[in-house]
Amino acid sequence: MAEYTLAGHARSHEIVSQTARTDPRELEQRGLLTKVRRGRADAWTPAGDLTTRLRD
Repeated sequence: MAEYTLAGHARSHEIVSQTARTDPRELEQRGLLTKVRRGRADAWTPAGDLTTRLRD
């Protein structure tokens, strides 16, 4: 399963740290990502029912 970190998101899209923090949190609030803890950092995975949510 794919996991997205703030550092990886910022690096892959060449965006500032603030945007990298805001994007996944917003998608989490919409129910599209699920936050998981990886050591001292957060990571996000696609919601289990992502396909269904995107269709609705």
